[in-house]
Amino acid sequence: MPDDEPPKDGSRAGTPTFPESWTPLVDDEDDGVNADVELDVIFYATDSGFVFFKIETEAAVSMSDSTFGIIIDDVSTNSGTYEAACGSWYLTAVETRAYVYQWNSGSSFWDAQGSTDDYNDHIEVNGEVSSGFTGIAIACDKDELGFTVDFTNDKIRAVSQDGGNGREWAGDWILENVPSTNRDDITDATTLGTSIPEFSTIMMPVASVLLIVGNRIRNKKSYQQ
Repeated sequence: MPDDEPPKDGSRAGTPTFPESWTPLVDDEDDGVNADVELDVIFYATDSGFVFFKIETEAAVSMSDSTFGIIIDDVSTNSGTYEAACGSWYLTAVETRAYVYQWNSGSSFWDAQGSTDDYNDHIEVNGEVSSGFTGIAIACDKDELGFTVDFTNDKIRAVSQDGGNGREWAGDWILENVPSTNRDDITDATTLGTSIPEFSTIMMPVASVLLIVGNRIRNKKSYQQ
């Protein structure tokens, strides 16, 4: 595989529109690494074609020497590995991209799902469009992830690397699941946790309140008689 870029075809989901509204996923503690790769807060959003992640950092990032990624564990497969990743890739000052990768369990290898300039619009750096944050936002094509993300149960982590420019996916990290070589920061595995409580779980406290109110009404009537 070439050193400068991963293989395969271009984007299938079209041009992403980065959202204005984000849902927090996980806060990360201060790990004492360089501020431009110090992970702070991770957010997510979705639309019909993309899963979006916003990775906020302690200071403005320089993509020429930094790598950022999101790795996703499709827990329904029970494989013990992360099945997909969405990571940054820096080519030039005017070409920074975000690619989707799938974990090839047969070869123990992260396979990139695309590599053309269609992916130039899949990344936003330091709030260049949505102002007010330092870090990156990435758009991950749903049809390239290889599975539908379960926003209740799947596990998601963010990872960063200082001193690289995205080529860690094609170097130190490409044989690692979870990435451990040449990384500076990584969050805990976190589920999105946006599920609504089960109906029975909601009804238990409601029933308890109604029972208390009913008892008080009966007691009041008995006293008045």
